[in-house]
Amino acid sequence: AKSFQGKAADEMEVIVNKIRYAKGTTISLDGAASGILKAVSALDGITNPQQQVKDTKVSSFPAKRASFSASRLGSELLSESLFILNGEEMWMVQVLFTSKSKAGRAIADNILSSVKIAQVP
Repeated sequence: AKSFQGKAADEMEVIVNKIRYAKGTTISLDGAASGILKAVSALDGITNPQQQVKDTKVSSFPAKRASFSASRLGSELLSESLFILNGEEMWMVQVLFTSKSKAGRAIADNILSSVKIAQVP
């Protein structure tokens, strides 16, 4: 697994993970999305969590888009994530932000809509 983490703007964090699984491993995009949503829901101070998962495609590969929001410590915590399956590789791109982030939703949408996966021969 490889992981990269950085700051996209004030009150925003971007996480990119690439996991290569052993041949023959059953990989579930639904399971990956569910696991991330469960982990974010378990953060201290989370109340009233709302979540949604939709089927999508990224660079012709099957993908899931997961959206999360909840009240947390006096503001709203939001997460937009993509899970992309390419053979034995799964990519996850997650943008975490708060309601305090200026244009947070638009920035998260721009980041996720820019994601492309190149086919490896």
